[in-house]
Amino acid sequence: MHRSRMKTCSGFTLIELIAAMVIMGIFGSFFAHSFQIAGESYHGVIVRQELLRDGRIALERMTREIRVVATATGVDAVTLSSSEFSFRDRYGNTYTYSHVGDSVLRNGVALVDSVATFAFGYYRKNGSTTTNGNDLHLVVVTFTLSRGGESIPFRATITPPAFAPSNTCWTEK
Repeated sequence: MHRSRMKTCSGFTLIELIAAMVIMGIFGSFFAHSFQIAGESYHGVIVRQELLRDGRIALERMTREIRVVATATGVDAVTLSSSEFSFRDRYGNTYTYSHVGDSVLRNGVALVDSVATFAFGYYRKNGSTTTNGNDLHLVVVTFTLSRGGESIPFRATITPPAFAPSNTCWTEK
């Protein structure tokens, strides 16, 4: 009687349990991989947002200050190189932007970090390059921020008001 009772009980065999566990493992690894990809994508978006924010702030500040590179009577640039631009504005304030290591410095203080490439370009009115402050008409700033496998390029072309046509007038604040 005891044997007949065991044969009538329903249940799973060891082979059925192992097969079910293998199938659940396959599905689990598929979903885990999907979650990993989603997590990496989210992290990439966050890094790109931070780089964009940092780059825009730095570029806006450089643009705003480079626009006052000249006095009412001429250019007052101190250093013109591909990695450093130093100048005085029409109020006598001195600004120095330089690329050191992976940072862009403004007067020796980090303006933006994670800088992969950086360059200033200086141009005359005819479009040719110059290293002479008296011939300066246009300043181009280009840099790339890179972090966590993400890279974002930035570029600004700046024509200070003093370099504009001669009918431009200065207004003092």
